[in-house]
Amino acid sequence: MPENLPRSRAEAAEQLLAAADGVIPLWLERCVRKILLEQRIESGEADTKISLMVRQASPMVMGELGASVTGVRADNPLQVFRRAVVYPTLVLSELGAKEVHRDDFSRQSFPNDIFGLSPATWIDVDESLHDPGLIWGAWTAREALDREL
Repeated sequence: MPENLPRSRAEAAEQLLAAADGVIPLWLERCVRKILLEQRIESGEADTKISLMVRQASPMVMGELGASVTGVRADNPLQVFRRAVVYPTLVLSELGAKEVHRDDFSRQSFPNDIFGLSPATWIDVDESLHDPGLIWGAWTAREALDREL
């Protein structure tokens, strides 16, 4: 657990955003490279396409995440990452990757995630997001309970 526990949902959001800022580019790249490695796809274009995708998508993902954790958008911040798989999916499709086998739940819940990249938990994005993500969720739940009482 972090030593500097937030004293409000806003502080929890700041901590989550700070942790995510450096993680998002790495996660986007890792999504592509994982499938390329699994499918043994080698392409001279891969590095360029990945780099461009990361540069373009990272600020958009970070912006959506900020809107989510601050309450501007009424969705779960993990949904931001689940929607963001569209960026690595486009690169993988351009590089000739084939759809992966997914279970019924994944196909129904994430029909456009043909490479099975959608994270189920914070750790699926990056281990460093686990604690800040859970703490943000706890503060969000507390505020919801406080409103009901």
